[in-house]
Order: sequence, then C-alpha cells, then structure tokens
Amino acid sequence: MSILDDLGPVDWTDIDAAALVTQAAVGALVEHPTELRDLVYGVESRPELLEKSETLRLDDKIVLYEALEERGFRLRLHISKNLSREVPHNHRFPVTTFILRGVYYHKLYVCDVPVDENATASDMRPVFVRDERAGAMYTMHDETIESNMTAHGTMSLLMRGPTAKERALGIDRQTGRVFWKYGQKNETQEQLAKVRMGVDYYRELRDRIAAVMGWEPAASVLGRNAAAVPS
Repeated sequence: MSILDDLGPVDWTDIDAAALVTQAAVGALVEHPTELRDLVYGVESRPELLEKSETLRLDDKIVLYEALEERGFRLRLHISKNLSREVPHNHRFPVTTFILRGVYYHKLYVCDVPVDENATASDMRPVFVRDERAGAMYTMHDETIESNMTAHGTMSLLMRGPTAKERALGIDRQTGRVFWKYGQKNETQEQLAKVRMGVDYYRELRDRIAAVMGWEPAASVLGRNAAAVPS
C-alpha cells in the first residue's frame, strides 16, 4: 500500500484545486522516507515502470507510480546530471514539483508572440527569477514557460497530470535552437530504445540515490521483503 493509493482522481483543469491535493500527497510521501525508498526500490520488480523510465542528456527520470489513466497522475523522480543549460520550455501537461535535494535556478518567462515554430530565444522574456532549494514545492499549468538550470545531483519529485497537448516547446538560449518534445506515443521504437533506462543502469542509479539519501541498501530491504512473503 502507498499513500498515493488514496489520491485522485485529480482534476487538473482546476489548477488551484490540483495544486492543493497533489502538493498534500507529495508532501505526505516525503514525510515518510521509507515509503519513498520503497517506491524507488520497487521499480525493479515493476517492468511497466522501468519501461517508462528514461536516461536523457540533462537528467535521468525514474517513474515511481503510475495512475495516469485511472486517476490522473504519474510520479517521477528526476536526477540531474552535470550538463545544465537555460532552456525555456513549456510542458505537455500540468505538473507539481518538489525539490528533494540540491537547487533549481528557476526562471519564468512571458512570450509576446505565438508559441510556435517561429518563436525565438529573444522572444522569451524572464519575468521571475528564484532559487528553488530543497523543500520547495510548486504547481504549474502546462502553458507556463519556465527554465530550471540545476546544481549537479539535484533530485526532485515531479507529479504530472494527463497530456494536455501533443507537443511542448523548448528553446536553447545559448544556441538558439528551437525544438519540440513529444510523448512516447508519438516516438518511434528506435527513439524510445535510445533513451529507455535499462535495469543495470537503474540499479546503479538506485544505489547512488540510496547513498545520498541515507537509505538502507536495496539488497537488505529487498531481501527482507522477499523473506516476509509467505511461500
């Protein structure tokens, strides 16, 4: 059983109400570190979660809990890498984010032109600058344009809602490159395989997370849980 089993359905069309219930749920999860640990450790025995987890250029994303179709949310753990650039972007879905460790160098932008293929880096005007440190939590509409450069090793929980649009915009302010982010349903098998997290990578990442968080090693916890299951 998980705290998240009692959450939802979440109505993200009311962003205030969604923020209230999702932030309460994520906050309760963080207050029970052994439950968060068990979600991270449990991915190895949940191939449907590992199938959705990704290793990308800027960060790794482990899917911890899936209830998107039934109750309107999915929970991921994000772990940042050394690379960090200012990339204004929106999302295909609304999100609630909690900073577990490290810091987001967070900016919000307004864009005075339509957010489409003709938008450029110079069209993105920063209007909000803030360091989001461990313990910070916020909820954003899918149309919000943000960037979140991170300190190496920053970890965050991201609870997303259902897809609101097919693609989301990203603009690299350093190079000016404009690109679009699509969901897995719109990507080829080759594209999916390129970023899919393998079990060996997951185990190595899990053990690093455990060491940073001060958790009991996975082998001890998984072995104890297996022994507790009656034959």
